[in-house]
Amino acid sequence: MSEETISREVIFEGALISLYRDRVRLPSGRESIREVVHHPGAVCIVPVTPEGKFALICQYRYPAGKRIWELPAGTLEPGEDHEYAARRELSEEIGAYGGKWRKLGGIFSTPGFCDETLAVYLCVNFERGEEHADYDEDIRQCEFSTDEVLAMIKSGEIEDSKTIAGIFLALMEMGAFKT
Repeated sequence: MSEETISREVIFEGALISLYRDRVRLPSGRESIREVVHHPGAVCIVPVTPEGKFALICQYRYPAGKRIWELPAGTLEPGEDHEYAARRELSEEIGAYGGKWRKLGGIFSTPGFCDETLAVYLCVNFERGEEHADYDEDIRQCEFSTDEVLAMIKSGEIEDSKTIAGIFLALMEMGAFKT
């Protein structure tokens, strides 16, 4: 089952996102309106230290109105390879490089109104260098054990959906949960 796009109206085109109002034909034959935020896509990295801790960052997120704990992540540049972007973002946000990489899958951030997909990567046994965050980022980085990060999710201290999904995907990959 799918919906057929009949027409598209561009409402807004910004530096990062675009907003469309689409008229669609539903499988029933009826017509409806869909508002869609177009995003170029992103990557999310689950960095696990040689000691088995998760490296998370804390940064202020304007739409949320507060600082939140997150996995390192970032938007794809036009035509950029996903793994290359993941390595770039990990270097920028926590100063990490090298390590063993594995793609864990992809997730939609908010599929009810946005087409953003995130490729999720696991990086283990990375080495440390100097972080070099973007000019508009104020990032604090900390490491947490599995028990600590799970408690933070349960208590609501970690609220970011990509972070919660990424941690659970990594724990399944690392054998912490039986699938």
